[in-house]
Amino acid sequence: MTLVYYKDNAITVPDKRTLAWLESVTPEIRRKHGKVRLLEIPESHTLGELWDSFLKQKTDVKESTEKTYEVAKRRFFEFFKEGEGR
Repeated sequence: MTLVYYKDNAITVPDKRTLAWLESVTPEIRRKHGKVRLLEIPESHTLGELWDSFLKQKTDVKESTEKTYEVAKRRFFEFFKEGEGR
């Protein structure tokens, strides 16, 4: 069966052979299939965006905890680049 068949029939889990093929194709092929909506391409986020999202969820914390988070973020990004991500 083709990906078009799955899409037209609202089937979300392809058979094992199709899944094996999908795992073996290049990212470029996956992107092309995603553009025509034959595959769902998950959103990608940078490490900076993930940190910001985490910190936005932490609304009821003490000032000392906020400072600890900022120190952890600074140290984290001394090791990783802020724009890195999938």
